[in-house]
Amino acid sequence: MGILKFIMMSVVLSTGCLDKRQIETESNVTFLDVNNEEQILDNQEAITYLIQKEFNENEVDSSDFKEGVSFDLNEYVQDFFSKDIADKIQGNLKAIVDNDEKIFVKNMLDDSYVESNLAWLKTYQAEGMQYDFQEVNEIKYLEEQNRIQVVVSFLRKEENKIQRGILDYSLLYDQDSNEWLIATMDGN
Repeated sequence: MGILKFIMMSVVLSTGCLDKRQIETESNVTFLDVNNEEQILDNQEAITYLIQKEFNENEVDSSDFKEGVSFDLNEYVQDFFSKDIADKIQGNLKAIVDNDEKIFVKNMLDDSYVESNLAWLKTYQAEGMQYDFQEVNEIKYLEEQNRIQVVVSFLRKEENKIQRGILDYSLLYDQDSNEWLIATMDGN
């Protein structure tokens, strides 16, 4: 066990923070389960997970596809993940389904992020392409970076071909507006 892990475990044990918590170690990662949230200390950065699910990798059947957003992010509102953040991402997902560029860019951090995120929309929004956003796979807060990430999985239908994909939202806190805004959107 590395000295850093030993020190972290000693601090947790000495402060009595082991109430209903489990500590496991796997290759430089320490897991602390606290009140249904999981905090991971990796390379000294605290990451708090509200949700973390495996991605569905089953074969896709055309009957699996239902265009739209099949979840409500407001069901996950707690702690750092506010209703405002949930509504912004939910609105952005709906804008992708509707191919509505005006709503899509509404809650972006600034023009440079708008430009790069619009490239994502235009690349993956070919004529006749449809989306079925199926589930939330991850919501986490990266403390050191002051960043919230939300990962959702989807089905994308183009002509008769359906494929799985993920979309990873990264939100940053904007000091000028005093709100969390969409910075980047990565996906396939």
